[in-house]
Amino acid sequence: MEEESSGFTIYAVAIAITIFCLRLYFYIRGQFRPLNLNHKHVLITGASSGLGRELAQECFMKGAKLTLIARDKLTLIDTAKKICRGVDNSGQGEYVQVFDVDISNAEKMEAVIERAENRFGEIFLCFAFAGNISGGYFLETGLNKFKEMMETNYLGTINTVMPVAKRMSKIRMGHICLVGSAHSYLPIPGSCAWAASRAAVSCLANEIRPELARYNVKVYLFSPGPMDTPGYYQHKQSCTKEIEDLEGPPMRHETVCEILLNGISAGDFHITSHDYYSFLRISSLGGLSRNHLLLDLTFSWLSVLVGHLHSLYIDFKLSRAKFKK
Repeated sequence: MEEESSGFTIYAVAIAITIFCLRLYFYIRGQFRPLNLNHKHVLITGASSGLGRELAQECFMKGAKLTLIARDKLTLIDTAKKICRGVDNSGQGEYVQVFDVDISNAEKMEAVIERAENRFGEIFLCFAFAGNISGGYFLETGLNKFKEMMETNYLGTINTVMPVAKRMSKIRMGHICLVGSAHSYLPIPGSCAWAASRAAVSCLANEIRPELARYNVKVYLFSPGPMDTPGYYQHKQSCTKEIEDLEGPPMRHETVCEILLNGISAGDFHITSHDYYSFLRISSLGGLSRNHLLLDLTFSWLSVLVGHLHSLYIDFKLSRAKFKK
């Protein structure tokens, strides 16, 4: 028994060291290939709060010119003023401009992107991060909620990415980052309408990646786990204790922002905020392009095993959840 216990300890330590080394490698790789944003035009939707706001701050610190888009103009202007000095009461500054627009309106988004490029030049990097979040189990969610999530999160993303991608393809250069969800790698029931809309965005990113690669336009899919954003706490109010436990504690959005920018710098197609979700991603991609083929092959068997065990744990937790009647 002592020999078996000792052998298990050795394997556990070896796996922990391996994961640490891989994480260190990914971080260093991104640091040695920094994303040059100096005097580059960066467009961010959903920039008034949470991760979008943090991204705006970090990109500005790297020398970027910012176009910030959200629905709440007052919050946008406040964000712009905190990022850059000299921003007037309309949200316009030498290196920052804001537009309050609903991304579900395709015509308005097209006009805003044209105005943004007329002032700051061609868009180099686009973060399509605007959207809504909503909780609720399938049998308790009305059809209108599904429509709302798809119109905002999915079609709104298309309304942003389509005009940007057309412009980037003409100049044969650019970076586009779409936001999905870690639920694509580990479904956690309790937010079906929102998760389905984010899964549609994930599929969109994977479909257009090879198309746009012909024009030297790179497409990244960011699939984060829980973050300490206003959307997370809004979603938390509609979750049961069991579902909340499955997701775990939220990660600071400052840390998530660093991981995201580092992943883009490293050229990773699939980026997520948590190591655990990044590990489960390995067995969830099927025939899609991969960040690191050799590493995925090495850990694929373990990813399948851990993912299956976690799915059994989810079933157990759901059997104890208190559903509405």
